[in-house]
Amino acid sequence: MRKHSISKKKATAQLPDQALTDFSNPPFEIQDNPAACRVWDRYQEHFQKLGLRRVDEGVLSLFCSEFSRYWILTKVLLENGQTYQAPNGFICVRPEVKMAKDSFANSVRLASKIGLTLIDRQKLETVQPDEEKTPAQLVVERLRAMK
Repeated sequence: MRKHSISKKKATAQLPDQALTDFSNPPFEIQDNPAACRVWDRYQEHFQKLGLRRVDEGVLSLFCSEFSRYWILTKVLLENGQTYQAPNGFICVRPEVKMAKDSFANSVRLASKIGLTLIDRQKLETVQPDEEKTPAQLVVERLRAMK
């Protein structure tokens, strides 16, 4: 795994409306999480094609964190099984089962928000920007197209 350099950038230098162009290093929020950095590395080509803005970086970070958490929990469940025997003799479901289920649901929801799912990419492609419309009108059109 490659080592990511941590760069603390000035908040004033990066406006939320700026396009995200450099995907070589993951966002600062996940650089301490090696598993999330691996997800970032795996999907960085897809992120680049989506035309994301600086404001989307938080959602990208959350997606990488949740998706990596899902895979870590899945590995734990494969190694230990989905159930265990409690001291009183009852068979119980491991807490990791619900945690993995929640992480998967969160990662799918976040992937949908940034256009990583096939259906969402198709919806985004059907709404073509019109130069005569205001940004607010374009947002309303995209929201209507997602229904």
